[in-house]
Amino acid sequence: MNKINPWLISTLILLGIIIGFGVSKIPYFNKSETKTSTIEADKNENKQPEPDSPKPEVKIFPTDEAAKLVDDDAAKGDGTAPVTIVEFSDFQCPYCARFAANTISQIDENYIKNGKVKVVYRDFPLDSHKNAVPAALAAQCAGEQGKFWEMHDVIFEKQSEWDESAEAAEKFKNYSKQLGLDVKKFNACFDSKKYEDEIQKDLIDGVAAGIQGTPGSFLNGKEVAGFCWSQSRYTGKYEWQKMSGAMPYETVFKPVIEAELTGKKWELVFEPFTCELSVKTE
Repeated sequence: MNKINPWLISTLILLGIIIGFGVSKIPYFNKSETKTSTIEADKNENKQPEPDSPKPEVKIFPTDEAAKLVDDDAAKGDGTAPVTIVEFSDFQCPYCARFAANTISQIDENYIKNGKVKVVYRDFPLDSHKNAVPAALAAQCAGEQGKFWEMHDVIFEKQSEWDESAEAAEKFKNYSKQLGLDVKKFNACFDSKKYEDEIQKDLIDGVAAGIQGTPGSFLNGKEVAGFCWSQSRYTGKYEWQKMSGAMPYETVFKPVIEAELTGKKWELVFEPFTCELSVKTE
C-alpha cells in the first residue's frame, strides 16, 4: 500500500485554511486580543456587509463514527466516562502547549480524575514544525513503558528547549532518562521510528475529520468550533470564518462539558464582526 506523505497533507491543509477560512488556523482570540479590531468595526459599522449565505454547520459525527475518532491512541481517564474529548495536537505548536497547560490540566483536575471525562491524544504534526514528528515519536515510545502522559507533559513544558533545536532528539532521550524509563528500549524505539506510521495515520484521520489547525478538538463527536462572519485578514473579504483552536477552560470547555453531562445541546456562538465568543446551551 502506498503511503500518503504527511508533510504534503499538512501543507495542503494550511493552503486550504488560508484560501478558505482565513483565521481558522489562528487559535481562539479572547476579547482583549481583539479590542483594536472591535473599535475599528464600530467606527465602520455601516460599511460592514451582512452575511450573504447561511452559517456553515460544525462537524458532528454520529455515535458509531465518533467512536472511530478515538482509534487506539493514548487516553487519559475512565474508559466508560460519559464524555470523550479527542484532541488533535502538535507538540511543537505553542498554542497546543498553552492548551495543555491551561485547559487540559483543568479538565483533568475537575473531570478526568472523577471519571466524568476521558481525553484522547492524537498527533497532527504540521509541515512547518520540523521537530513535531520526533516529539510525537518520543511520546509514543514512552507510552510503550506506560509513561505517554508523563512524556507528553515534559515535552510541552520544555517546548522552548527543543522546538528549534538541531539536538531535539538528544533532548528527548534525556527526558526519557529523567522519567526513569528503560533508556535502551526507548532509544531503540525512537531511533527506529517505530510509530511513524501511527503518527501518519493520526494526521490522515484528522484531515478526514475536518481538522484545519492545531489544537483541534471533538467532544462526544462534535467539533469544538464555530463560525464568525468577519473580514478575512488574508483575502480582505467578509466571509464565514471557522474559529477553533486553544479554547479556554472556564468559558468554553467547562460549560460544554456540563451541557453534555446534563443532556443539553450546546453551540459556540461568535458575534458578527467582533467574533466575541459565548456558549449557548438548551
